[in-house]
Amino acid sequence: YEQRKEESERCPLTGLYNYRYFENYLQDLFLKWEKEDVNKPISLILLDIDHFKQVNDTYGHESGNEILCLLSERLRMVLSNQGVLARYGGEEFVILLPGYAADQSINIAEDIKHAISSEPFYSHDHILRWETVQEINVTASIGVAVYPNDCEEPLELIRHADRAMYVGAKQQGRNKVANYNQMNTNVQ
Repeated sequence: YEQRKEESERCPLTGLYNYRYFENYLQDLFLKWEKEDVNKPISLILLDIDHFKQVNDTYGHESGNEILCLLSERLRMVLSNQGVLARYGGEEFVILLPGYAADQSINIAEDIKHAISSEPFYSHDHILRWETVQEINVTASIGVAVYPNDCEEPLELIRHADRAMYVGAKQQGRNKVANYNQMNTNVQ
């Protein structure tokens, strides 16, 4: 039973928590903190790998899978034991940071951005004809939202981080961290 439960909560490729686990965890955390009258912020970081389709098209899907696994390792290293890390979609990852204020989570997001873009990823399983390892440079667009400053409920927290990521980071040139606030989206 425990093995099946673990398998149902994890992404089989990266070993990270999956979308289902993450959303349940977020809902449960909101309910628990409301019940216990906890008055602390909850930050959410959502990141999307920039131009990931181009990686798959150029190097193949096996190489894309390698990048996802290597990126997962970099995220684990940056986060250490902070928060809850999950693969949210194809090339999207989400980090929940209970008790973290906006400035703290933005600093972590900047560290993540740097960890992703500062060193190339190395692919062994590419489709190119030559046998050498391929260096692949990857960047990510990152959105940050914070409860209760930016929202009142869990799904709204996800939507606002998503909006910050797309409007504040991707549409402003990619490889950026954007912080959502109720008036507008500021690029950091």
